[in-house]
Amino acid sequence: MLFLLSISAVGSAQELEFKSFEFNVHDAAARAKAVVDLSENPCALLRVYVAVESADFKGNLGILEDSGKPAPRGNDGYPKGNLGVKGKAQKIRNSEYVMYIPAGSKSITVQGEGFLPFTYHFNQEIKGLCTYELYLKVPESGPTKQALESQFLAMTVTPATATVVVDEMMRTLEGGQLFLELPFGRHTYQVMAPMHHMQQGEFEISGKGRTDLSIALKPAYGTLKVSSTPSGATVMVDGVVKGTTPCTLQVESGNHFVQVMHEGYISYAQNLALTDGATLPVVAGLKANFAQVTLRAPHAESEIWLGGEKIGTGQWSGRLNAGTYSVEVRTEGYKTATQNIEVVADSPKSYTLTGGHAVYGVLKVTSQPMGATVKLDGTVLGTTPFMSNEVLIGNRTLEVELKGYDTHREVISLVRDAVKSVELTLKKEELVTATPSTSPNSQKSYKVGDYYNENGRVGVVFWVDASGQCGKIISMKATGGTQWSSAVQWCRSQGAGWRMPTKQELVALSKVSRLINSTLTSKGGSALSGWYWVSDNYNTERGWRVNPLTGWTETGKKICYDYQARAVAEVAFVSSSDATQKMVEASSSAKTTTPGQYPQATDRLLTHSDVASRSKKELRVMRNEIFARHGYIFKSADLRNHFSKQSWYRARYSNVDAKLTPIEQKNVAFIRKYEQQ
Repeated sequence: MLFLLSISAVGSAQELEFKSFEFNVHDAAARAKAVVDLSENPCALLRVYVAVESADFKGNLGILEDSGKPAPRGNDGYPKGNLGVKGKAQKIRNSEYVMYIPAGSKSITVQGEGFLPFTYHFNQEIKGLCTYELYLKVPESGPTKQALESQFLAMTVTPATATVVVDEMMRTLEGGQLFLELPFGRHTYQVMAPMHHMQQGEFEISGKGRTDLSIALKPAYGTLKVSSTPSGATVMVDGVVKGTTPCTLQVESGNHFVQVMHEGYISYAQNLALTDGATLPVVAGLKANFAQVTLRAPHAESEIWLGGEKIGTGQWSGRLNAGTYSVEVRTEGYKTATQNIEVVADSPKSYTLTGGHAVYGVLKVTSQPMGATVKLDGTVLGTTPFMSNEVLIGNRTLEVELKGYDTHREVISLVRDAVKSVELTLKKEELVTATPSTSPNSQKSYKVGDYYNENGRVGVVFWVDASGQCGKIISMKATGGTQWSSAVQWCRSQGAGWRMPTKQELVALSKVSRLINSTLTSKGGSALSGWYWVSDNYNTERGWRVNPLTGWTETGKKICYDYQARAVAEVAFVSSSDATQKMVEASSSAKTTTPGQYPQATDRLLTHSDVASRSKKELRVMRNEIFARHGYIFKSADLRNHFSKQSWYRARYSNVDAKLTPIEQKNVAFIRKYEQQ
């Protein structure tokens, strides 16, 4: 009877079921606490997960049952016995058993309480210092219920932008929080963030419930509060720009080099040591490295140049950094004068500049009939026949007047060591009577240089059409340095019909600029001087500017404040729509004169016929004449000698690439191609 009962009990027992076996690459326990066998070879760590109250383990496990020492090996070469933690495997929680097994183990037998023995043959090579996990399942009808095998980790991290690594794998924070489901056992973590001290450690996931971790990294930085007098200075820390004063900066703890810099002031520098959580003030009292300087030229029309750039006409005031400067005074008809000035920081000073010696040419004027009055730039010199060797060189406006005859006007170029001879046959005067209009002053006749004051418009006539019925006037006043867009608005604000002039109009005006200036100053207006914006666009960022005294044209950035604005308006001397139409046609057909032997290289795109028959020497001159028109200073002696003899040439810039128009750029490349053939 007893025998039958024993057989029945055994027969009713069930066998444990295999679920999974795997190598856990993230579990470092076998490496952290190394155990060796009798041959001093590292063992592997085996974790067995089975939901039974107790279990026994047998097989070639390699640790003596009682001593914990490596077991002797049998004939098969593998150790004998099972794990020796007081005769049993170590149970570290409800369903996890831990044991060390020698490398090369082949199988393990698990005897769970109330279950038949279960033997598992390892499906992969067992290696030392590695951790393996064997999961066994208890049948649903078995004497015990299934236990949890994993649980959640809930981690809160400050700062929220930190980087988190769990079990050597990077994890993603969301709003400074991390949720992970992890298997039971020991796990590792690392939390890192810029300018913070790293924190690392271990935590355990068990069947007791969720594991909560709160990690707040300690700052590894301090705070710099930087201020300066004046404010707006650039702040650099260890050579890197960090902001402008006043500013508050978070900087890594340690030694740093701080610089505070402001244009026109001597830089401030300081070495400092910053500790965790400390706040250090940096107060920079900057010392001025500039002075207010006023430069006065000997003539109102004299140009003042500094560092290869024109800075004013007649007089200039502004700040200059401390140092020595070479200032040039350029006046038409005079040699360029150079003067050195010394600027001392925080010491305002005025300089009266010295002009160069006058350079004279010879002017000879004859007329038929003789006895006509000779004027140069509005000043009477004598009567014809006239000759003088005391006439300043440059572009001058010549007028020859005789009662009963038309006045002859032209712009002449007087060159040093050369005679300018003008021979004239004066024409009898034929007055043109203008058709009366509804305006009470409409019968008045005008010529270039006359003061104009009709119908609310006041200015000076600088152009009259062939019929004498239509003309253009320049405004009596101008605005100071302004941007291009503001110049457009200023011209329109002068009243109906006023606008910004075209490049063509101011170039044409330059031929009679001295005559215009004479009227402007005599009537209380401001004289033409320097550079003026014109309505012609160069591109979206740059616009054209014209000097109405010389006719020179250049481009400038539209946001620049260095150029003036002056308005022009069309006027009709009779109230006829036909006259207005003639004025428009004449204006559109008027042509400007481009100086030089090859003006077509600036005015239009060149063709094969323009260059095919020319020698390489001629082509070289043609190409460099483009640069000369913009004031390029030539380095080659032959080119410098050639262009210095041209009355229109003024050497001003060491580089004019940015001043070339798109047409000129293409023509330079076009000519060079033929030069190289």
